[in-house]
Amino acid sequence: MLKNDKNMRYNIAFDDANDTIANTWMRAAGRNGIPCAFVVDKDSKIAWIGHPMQMEAVTDAVVAGKWDSSKFKAQFEEEAAAARAEMAAQTKVRAAVTAKDMAAFDSAVLVGGKAKFNLVSMGLSSAAVADPEFAMELLSKYAGKVEGAMPYSWCGIATTIISKSKSDATKAAALKLSADCANMAPEGMGALTYAYHARALIAAGDKKSALEWATKAEGLLDKHSEKNQLEALKKFVAGVKADAQK
Repeated sequence: MLKNDKNMRYNIAFDDANDTIANTWMRAAGRNGIPCAFVVDKDSKIAWIGHPMQMEAVTDAVVAGKWDSSKFKAQFEEEAAAARAEMAAQTKVRAAVTAKDMAAFDSAVLVGGKAKFNLVSMGLSSAAVADPEFAMELLSKYAGKVEGAMPYSWCGIATTIISKSKSDATKAAALKLSADCANMAPEGMGALTYAYHARALIAAGDKKSALEWATKAEGLLDKHSEKNQLEALKKFVAGVKADAQK
């Protein structure tokens, strides 16, 4: 890094051996990731904490004396409380997966009386690697029944289960579920979902069928609902088709 310091457009500072900045700023503010910026006002009080790409307007307002620190504090504390609740829920989900406890999993993923997709997905992804058979039980229970989840998500988890399981019955069940989910996909998400199902077929060793699904995915590219993702999706589908042809 020191060799390239003249090419850098910003300054770098190193924390001391006691991690003073990490402890008194980052951890004290409940921040676990970088980059993270702090804006300090003229009274030496923290006015704002967040991603540095969002700080320009904030600093202008702070300098102009137009920044409402109390309003930001209330918002920050609300978000921090939500983050703590999310982390606590994730801990419960991981514990349920480790214990293979379906009832505990069902309870851990509930938020406001509904299963929260990001918690279900996290638990399923973890279980698919560590215990594909339990993951298949979870997938069978939740696939297609969680608000906000798209069919390709379940196909992706099914692919991991197929890759990790040593049970032919589990692999067959995961592949069938992936196919069912692919067939449920709305036209605007058909290309992406079909490509994900093709990956499941590749994992199962059925490249002939995978090629058929990848070709179907190609035919739906112009129907994809997220136009800003189209170029990336084309590359993804092309990659899956190439894998099916190997």
